[in-house]
Amino acid sequence: MFLLYDSVHNLKNIRNNWLTEATQQLSYPTEFQETEEGEIKGTNFVDAKWSDLRDPKKHEDITLFKLSKLTTESLSHTSIQKQNVKLVLNVFL
Repeated sequence: MFLLYDSVHNLKNIRNNWLTEATQQLSYPTEFQETEEGEIKGTNFVDAKWSDLRDPKKHEDITLFKLSKLTTESLSHTSIQKQNVKLVLNVFL
């Protein structure tokens, strides 16, 4: 069990770890099962790739329609912009 008391910093940590990961890919479970020892383990993992966010944004830049709230600053930011909560929320919402 995890104690989540600071959601803003948790979101920024997830995004920053996603970016600094060598493959820029995160795996997360979509289902959970309880083991015989009573532990809960994740099963059926799905990969989230940073390139899946970047590619639609490249297409969006050459069209008139916006598909999401993603901005160029949200996807490639400076060290100061890394602390901006609005840019983090654009990635996850």
